[in-house]
This record gives sequence, C-alpha cells and structure tokens, in this order.
Amino acid sequence: MFRPPRSIATFPAVGPRSATIATNEVPLRKIAPERNQYRYYRMFIQRRGVFGGYAVCREWSRIGQPGTTREDWCTTLDQATAILTQRAAAKVRRGYTGWTGNAATTKGKGR
Repeated sequence: MFRPPRSIATFPAVGPRSATIATNEVPLRKIAPERNQYRYYRMFIQRRGVFGGYAVCREWSRIGQPGTTREDWCTTLDQATAILTQRAAAKVRRGYTGWTGNAATTKGKGR
C-alpha cells in the first residue's frame, strides 16, 4: 500500500477556497426498469483555485457503480449557478427526478 510522506499526510486544508458550497448540490436519478436504466447524476459547485474560481462538478453513472466526473470552470458564482441550473433542467427534461423522487423536485414530464 502506498503511504504518502508524513509531511504531506499531515498538511491541513487551509481556508474557505477548498470548501464545497453544499446548498447548490443537485442529486438526480433515473430509474426505468423496462429500459434497464438505473442511473444517477450529481452536480455541485465547489470553490477552487488560488484565485478563487468556481468549478461546477458533475458525477454520473449507473447506481452502485463508480462515476465519471467532469468539472466546468467559471470565474464567478453567478456563472457557475447558471451552468448548474441549465444542466439540471436538461436532465429533468430527459426523465431524471430529484433524489427523493417526489413531485416537488421535478419540473418536467418523466419518460
């Protein structure tokens, strides 16, 4: 097993730049047994970088499997929120629902 050097392993995370903005997390899922579709899609905004940029992080895969991740970089929180909202709306149009699956978290027609 690989063990990092002690100086790296004990180095603490510093400041708010590494903090995730949890209020902007959007967990979605799509379950359609007749099509053998058991998928999840998770998005959130994370503040990153030395200069304070924002990343819209996305993860998707079949439920129970490790996901594919992608990041879209933005300079402002407003840009990141717009991208997150746009991608979430597109997924809802394609049949994804909120994590709980109730009508309050879905805005489109399910397939």
